Amino acid sequence: MRLQTPFWKMKLTKALLWILPSFIFLLITILLTEAQIPGQVSIEAPAERNMIRVIIIGDRTGGKPEGIKVLQRAVYEINQLNPDFVIHIGDMVQGYTRDKDQWLKELKEFKDTMDKLSVPWYPVAGNHDVFSPFRDPEDRTYENLYQQYFGPLFYSYDYKNCHFVIMYTDEAMTSSPVISMEQINWLRSDLENKSNIFIFMHKPIWNYEKSNWDKFHQTIKEFPVKAVISGHFHAYYKDKNIDGIQYYGMGVTGGEAYTFGHELTGYFHHYNMLTIENDTYKMAVIKVGNIEADDYIVAEDYSKVWKITALSDNQTGVRGWLWQPVSKPVSGEVEIFVYNPLNVNIPVSVKLDSNMKYWQAKPSILDLIVPPGDTASAKVTLSSPRLDRHDIVPPQFVFEYKYTNTRGETFPVKIRRRALLRDKYNVYRISENVKIDGKCDEHFWSKILPVYNHVWVYSIYERDDAPPEVYLAMDNDNLYFYAEVMDEKYSYLKDNKYKSVFSDVIFFSSLVDGKRKDIVIFPFNEDKIAFIAKDEKFVPSEMIPIQDIKYSTTTDGKYYYCEGSIPLSILFEDKISEVPFNLGIIDNDLEAFLYLKSWNFDKDQNYWGILSW
Repeated sequence: MRLQTPFWKMKLTKALLWILPSFIFLLITILLTEAQIPGQVSIEAPAERNMIRVIIIGDRTGGKPEGIKVLQRAVYEINQLNPDFVIHIGDMVQGYTRDKDQWLKELKEFKDTMDKLSVPWYPVAGNHDVFSPFRDPEDRTYENLYQQYFGPLFYSYDYKNCHFVIMYTDEAMTSSPVISMEQINWLRSDLENKSNIFIFMHKPIWNYEKSNWDKFHQTIKEFPVKAVISGHFHAYYKDKNIDGIQYYGMGVTGGEAYTFGHELTGYFHHYNMLTIENDTYKMAVIKVGNIEADDYIVAEDYSKVWKITALSDNQTGVRGWLWQPVSKPVSGEVEIFVYNPLNVNIPVSVKLDSNMKYWQAKPSILDLIVPPGDTASAKVTLSSPRLDRHDIVPPQFVFEYKYTNTRGETFPVKIRRRALLRDKYNVYRISENVKIDGKCDEHFWSKILPVYNHVWVYSIYERDDAPPEVYLAMDNDNLYFYAEVMDEKYSYLKDNKYKSVFSDVIFFSSLVDGKRKDIVIFPFNEDKIAFIAKDEKFVPSEMIPIQDIKYSTTTDGKYYYCEGSIPLSILFEDKISEVPFNLGIIDNDLEAFLYLKSWNFDKDQNYWGILSW
C-alpha cells in the first residue's frame, strides 16, 4: 500500500526548492566578495562633500570693443562648469560718457551677454559703471542709473553655510576710493552671527591711503571672514594675508589686458573659481579659452579625423629616394602623393617640416585639392648641401589636411612622412688583430667614419636619443663592428615564446643573389650567442643559433658599447666588392614598445644601402 505524503511536508519541500537557489546564490556572492587576495587594496565609496562653487569674473572695460567676445567666451565656459552662481567684480560698461544712450547701449550689450549664464549672477559697482564724465562728486546721474538697472550699490546674501558681501568703493566719486563709516557700520551689523564670509569690492582699498581700509579691516577681523576679492588693476595677484584674511586682486575678462610680455605679469584674460567646502576654500585661476562643452568634438568628426590620421605610408606619403649627402651635395625629385579617405573634396598642403635645417624643397609648398576617395600627386625637388654624417636627418614633410567639421570650423589635421635616403659605405680594411672586448681600444677605430642609424617612419612615440653610431672594418676573414648606442636600460629576454623581440638588438642584413640574410645579436645575452633570423619578422622562436660570431658589450649607464666580428662567409658568402646591406638597432626598455633605428629603410630591400670593400 502506497503511503500519502503529509500535506505539511509537501509545502515545506516546495518552499525549500523555491528558497534554496536564492540562498546558494547569496552565499556564493558573499564568499566571492570576501575572497580577496591577501594584502589587496580595498576600494571604498567616496565620502559625500558639501561644496559651493562660485565663479568670479574680472573687469570688462578699458579695452577694445571686441573684448566683449572674450566675455562671451567666458560665459560659454562658465556654463560648462555649472557653478552655483557668478559674481562680476565691476567695471561692466565703458561709461565715462555724457551720452546716456551710449551708457544704456553698453549696458544692454553687457547684460545680454551675462544673461546667457545658466546660473544667477551678482554685480559689483565699479568706477566705470557709476562715474560721471566730469568726475564731479556731486553728479550722481550714473550712480542712479546703476541702481535702476543693476540694483543696490552694496548688499549681502546668504547661501548654504556662507555669507557673501558686496561693498561699494566709489561712493566718494573720486579716483581714490573711500569706504564710508556708514558702510562700515552697516557691514558690522550685517556680519553678526554669520560664518564663512567672503567680501567683494571693485577697488582694492588696502592699496590706497585714506580709504578707511584700516577701519574696514579692524571691523572684519572680528568675524570669520575668509577672503576679500577686488578688481580694478586689470592684473590678477594673490595679495597679503592679514589676521587670517586673504586679499586678492582680479584681472580682466574682456577688459584691457595690458601687454607686458608674459601672462606671469598678471595681465591676461581669466576668471576664477572659488570652491568652498565646510569652512575651507580653494581659489582656482582659469584662463579664458580652456574650457569646452562635451560636444566640443563629436563622433562624426572624430571618425573622419581618425580616417586621415590612420592613413598608411602607402596611401599618403613620398615615393622615391636620394643618396645621403655625405660625399657631395644631392638634389633629386620625389613624388608626393595624397589620398582623401572622406566623401567630400579636401584641400591638402604639403611642405617640409620646420625643423629641416639643411633640406630645401621646390616648390616649397604644394597646395592640392583631393577629390573624395581619390589620390592627388605632384613632384618635388629636394636638395641638400654636403653634410657631415652626424648632421644628416631624413627629410620630413608635413601633410596638412584642411578638415571642416560639423560646426563649419576648418582646422588642419597634420600627418608627417619622411623621404628615404640611401648611403654607400666603403668598409675600412685592416691587417691587425682585433681584441673583442667592447672597449674600442684598437687605434684604427678612430680613423673610421661611423654609420648613423635613423628612424625612417615618423612616429609620435619617437624619442630624442642620439642616433646610434656603428663603425665597420674588415680583414680577409671577418667584418668587425663597434656600436655606440644611447641607452639607459639594458634588456635581454631569454624566453623566446613571444612573436616579438623584447630585447636590445643589433642586426646586420645582406642581400646576396636576391636572398636576404639577417644576423641578430643580443648585446646583453650572457651566453654571447648570435642568431640567423628566419625572415625580416625576427620571431625569436624561429631564430637559429650560429657559431663563429663573437661579441662583447660594456656600459656606462648612458650608453652601451658592443664590439664584435662576423665571418664574411656568413654574411656575404662568396660575394666580393659590394652588396646591398643594412644594419640597425632595436631598443627595448623592459616594456612593450620597440624602437627601431637603421642605416637605411629596412622594410624594403630596394632602399638598402650599398656596402663595398
